[in-house]
Formats: sequence, structure tokens, C-alpha cells
Amino acid sequence: MADNKSRELSIKVNVDISKALTGLKALQREAKKAVKELRELESSSQALRELEELISK
Repeated sequence: MADNKSRELSIKVNVDISKALTGLKALQREAKKAVKELRELESSSQALRELEELISK
């Protein structure tokens, strides 16, 4: 029969992720800028549609 003794294994891993975090933060900043620009574009588009509506009346 199989031996039912309990065994443990511990592994310690050290990983330098500072460059990855820096890259992710830069990506987040750019994504926030893009969202801001898209909101401004949406607002401008809405204003243009409203102006066209007024002109066509």
C-alpha cells in the first residue's frame, strides 16, 4: 500500500516587478487621457448635433 506520510514543500520566489509596475502605471495614465479626450469628443459631437438641429428648423 502507499505510504500516507504527510510531506511539505516550501518555495520562496523573489521577483523584481518594478519595471512592470512602472509600465502599467504609464499605461493607466495614457488610458485616462484617452478616456478624457473621448468624453470631450462626445461632448463636442453632442453640441454640434444640437446646433445642426437648431439650424435645420
